Amino acid sequence: MLLNFAITSFLIFVDSSSQFAVFHLEFSNSSLLIPTRSVDGDRGAGSARITWSNYLPEDSPRRDTIDVIELLPLDRPSIFLPLQTPRQSGVDIGLGYPFGEHFRTAMLLPSTNQLPIPRLVAGLTDPTQYCFDSSIGMVTISPRSFVLHTFVSLIPSPLRNASAPPLPSARNGRVYFYSLDMTTVFHHVPRFVYTAILNEVTLITGSHDIHNFDDVIPLLPSVEFTIFENMSSRTPAVIFRMYPEDYYVRTDSDRYELRIRPLQLGDAPHFGLNFLKQTAMFINYETREVGFCEPV
Repeated sequence: MLLNFAITSFLIFVDSSSQFAVFHLEFSNSSLLIPTRSVDGDRGAGSARITWSNYLPEDSPRRDTIDVIELLPLDRPSIFLPLQTPRQSGVDIGLGYPFGEHFRTAMLLPSTNQLPIPRLVAGLTDPTQYCFDSSIGMVTISPRSFVLHTFVSLIPSPLRNASAPPLPSARNGRVYFYSLDMTTVFHHVPRFVYTAILNEVTLITGSHDIHNFDDVIPLLPSVEFTIFENMSSRTPAVIFRMYPEDYYVRTDSDRYELRIRPLQLGDAPHFGLNFLKQTAMFINYETREVGFCEPV
């Protein structure tokens, strides 16, 4: 199963006692925002950032940092979820936080041709109904932190010049410990991947046959991420492929940027928000499993 990556605004469906409430989220400065209202004071409506913590909370927040907020649905104001959350931290949908304890499951769904607005469905029991061919790859998460054991490789373009030097391959089958960062659109990639892509861009753009951006994209390699079932397994749960148009992007200033970052010594690699572009992500808070699939 080969999937792309994604980012845009979200709809959230909150399923509580078989009732759905719909929230519009806004994407702003690499953040997802959800409408809220404070119920611990006299402040009015506002918004909170949706966050994802890769580590379980060690202790309960101190009392002077608590902010009790109410998520505001658009269609049924009587349905709400009061959350006690540290001020400024937003609504955390990571493992071990109130959102997950309340709903037990959640699924982030990107936009599709049938449903053009991305969603989050909370409290569902069967995630396969949202997956192509009812197929979903499940990953067991370690007890204390959210880590995806991932193998990274380069896939050359079929249009690549046959006389060009071969692309480098992963060394010794190394597996990287990826987490999820919902505050950036950039992904980390191993240094050999980043260097190879830079060299390809330089080689292609220096050719006299290249006249515009559209000529570059088909010649660049794809980056493939193989995520394994658990820490000790080498059985793939799912394979994601990031295509050139996902990482080599034209900016508003009509320049191009690489939406990937090389791993530096001591870095903890992460997937950015673009991870959710065309990939459905299911979270089972009770069993500490996370699933990925191609959405229907």
